[in-house]
Amino acid sequence: MIAPVLLVEDDADTRSALCLLLESEGYTVAGAKDAESALEQLEDGLTPSVVVVDLHLPDGSGWDVMKHLDQEAHLKSVPIILISGMPKDDVKILADAVFKKPVDYPTLLATIRQFANRPAPAD
Repeated sequence: MIAPVLLVEDDADTRSALCLLLESEGYTVAGAKDAESALEQLEDGLTPSVVVVDLHLPDGSGWDVMKHLDQEAHLKSVPIILISGMPKDDVKILADAVFKKPVDYPTLLATIRQFANRPAPAD
């Protein structure tokens, strides 16, 4: 079984559309409307297969979520897909993939599929 996808997106319509798209493909989705709720889910034990995070969030930024993942040994290898309105070259630091808004959903889905289905690294 594939672990859930953590989707961090403040726009309710976009979050809902992405959740429906991923669920229609058989994924379980843990949605978060901001960095705080994403961090709470991670601290409560969520270990996602992939994190899809918007860079600009109302209570901070996607950087906060990415830094948390990078600092936790059991989350460090979780692939991160960043969604941003900024040029890709400016934000590809901690992310495994970057999508510029507006997002091409078929390509995003293919990228999630690629990362979610890869084997976990050996400890």
